[in-house]
Amino acid sequence: LQLTVFFSSKLFHLLMKCIPILYMDILHVILLNLVYEISIGLWFAVFTQLNHISTQVSWPEPNEKNEIHSDWAEIQVASTKDYCTDSRFWTLITGALNHQ
Repeated sequence: LQLTVFFSSKLFHLLMKCIPILYMDILHVILLNLVYEISIGLWFAVFTQLNHISTQVSWPEPNEKNEIHSDWAEIQVASTKDYCTDSRFWTLITGALNHQ
């Protein structure tokens, strides 16, 4: 199942970038893909950082050797803050990233 999902997603992204070439010239396809990639990247960066950049979260302190003895998941839970959890609008817009 995991391999099916993996290769299906790769095929989807390949087709998403190749099929428009049949209907538009290459310059428009490249520009539209650039707009798409920048938009999605900016959206992801903004909404993931909203959860982590806050004075109300705790960050683990490293020991004398500058090591942190915590699991990645423990650090994620300790260093994230939920926001607007009662808002259906923000849950939809952020893809539920406001419920971290």
